[in-house]
Amino acid sequence: MQEQTRITVDLDALLRDVEIIVPDGVEVEISGVRVRGDIESTVPPVTWGGWRFVVKVEGHAVLGDVEVRRPGQKAVHGRERRQLKA
Repeated sequence: MQEQTRITVDLDALLRDVEIIVPDGVEVEISGVRVRGDIESTVPPVTWGGWRFVVKVEGHAVLGDVEVRRPGQKAVHGRERRQLKA
């Protein structure tokens, strides 16, 4: 039996792009509805057994994009990355 820890991220990309960066070893499940936008993951599947960590992304993209990727991977759409400031 495979043990897992699961986090669900529910988000909306309305007139903007949302980028989620996950570390190596994290499996990604992605689903959602898109209207003139994209919902995609460039994270390769995790192939080892035993314990696993899963991030489930449930997104809605309306004139925007939702992208899940690894650190160091280039953004698919070539977007400029903005960081939140405290």
